[in-house]
Amino acid sequence: MYKYTNIVNNKNIDLFVILICSNFKKNIEGLEKKFKVKFPKKLTEYFKDKKKKFLKQMVGDKLFIISKVNNEKCSKEDLDSSIKEICSSVLEEKDEEKKLRVQIILSPIKSFIRYQVIRTTYYLYDYKEKQNLDVIFCGVKNLKKLILNSVLEGEIINKMRTMVNQPANIMTTDAFLKNVKNFKKKNLSIEIFDKKKLKKDKFNLILAVNKGSNQNPYLLTVKWMPNKKEKPIVLVGKGVMFDTGGINLKRYDFHDMKTDMTGAAVAWSVLKLCAINNLKKNVVALIPLVENMIGPDAQRPGDVIESHSGKTVEILNTDAEGRLIMADALSYSKTFNPKYVIDVSTLTGQAGYIFNNLSIISIGNYNPLIKLYNKSAEDVNERVWELPLWKEYKKYLKSTVADIKNSSATASSGTILAGTFLSEFVPEDTKWLHLDIAGVSFLKDQATGASILSIYELLKKKH
Repeated sequence: MYKYTNIVNNKNIDLFVILICSNFKKNIEGLEKKFKVKFPKKLTEYFKDKKKKFLKQMVGDKLFIISKVNNEKCSKEDLDSSIKEICSSVLEEKDEEKKLRVQIILSPIKSFIRYQVIRTTYYLYDYKEKQNLDVIFCGVKNLKKLILNSVLEGEIINKMRTMVNQPANIMTTDAFLKNVKNFKKKNLSIEIFDKKKLKKDKFNLILAVNKGSNQNPYLLTVKWMPNKKEKPIVLVGKGVMFDTGGINLKRYDFHDMKTDMTGAAVAWSVLKLCAINNLKKNVVALIPLVENMIGPDAQRPGDVIESHSGKTVEILNTDAEGRLIMADALSYSKTFNPKYVIDVSTLTGQAGYIFNNLSIISIGNYNPLIKLYNKSAEDVNERVWELPLWKEYKKYLKSTVADIKNSSATASSGTILAGTFLSEFVPEDTKWLHLDIAGVSFLKDQATGASILSIYELLKKKH
């Protein structure tokens, strides 16, 4: 579907897309020479209106989409807005019978090339519809490798979105493992703990959440370890393939609970980015995979479970299950003597309510790591906001029958309490960052892929 060229092709192209960041008049004049056409004289005047940034127009026998972003400050936010509008317009031209051939002349600002390509593949994605498109990115020869690699990165994000969009009867725990096994990349290794191994090594919280399901529980470890002596960064991704809430059954419509494995899909996708980009950092992903169902064997409110860490947990609410499987995985991260640990999950519905589904939420115990992630998110036009981890929240998780309970019947700060619970299972003296992506991970019945790029950008930075 996606190709590269360094030549503006006048033949066999149905639609040309031109995104201009600077020197608008000069760029238009250059295009007129290349295409041997004349754009309307009022074109420059049209785009002088700050509100008008987009135009679709036939010039001669060719259809053009021209988009202009802020000349003085061409930001990724501006680019994203323009690319979204461009792609929507491209899709309007799609024909079910005939393949639409589109050439996209990239804005020649090197620092924005990768972002333009990734976001174009993002906005042209549709889980259900056949994309009857041939998209040819046009850029100078010395950017060919960057452009083609950016296509690969965009496709990794879209494959993650497909995993999340698939219904839970298709994207099972075994199907997730198959997806991982099918990705063949040298030096990317996997290790799978099945039910027998989980029992032997006392991953009892993972097992407890899965007790009501007939799906197989797993703890998947994916390793990217190019440097022999360096401590790894450990990612933990929540993989609840479907969440009924268990005995504490959810109310109303919860068909979207197939998306409760988004954190797992994010962690896996980040490892894929590490592999295709040959990242010179050691990274390990720990991915617990379960299904939270109702059944005669399901865990009950009031049950007490001994976790992998040895701490006992009172199950006050079976719908606070994600933090349970994450707790066992966080405890296990100690095995790798990590440089730091990042966990990512669709952990709390409140994370969406707080910011009206506009922001990732971060909580952590090491301020420089939190700030570095904030910068990483800004670099890829993702929003993140930090919530506190004050010691006063711990009192709400005190239990009379165990070391800790998994939720509170009285506190209203559910997102912070979930982070507080997880903090109790982070290995001692370990730098830790918790990302709750529940508010941004699934919008308009489509997975967004939010946090994949920001986490990967964090991994790339010097620490």
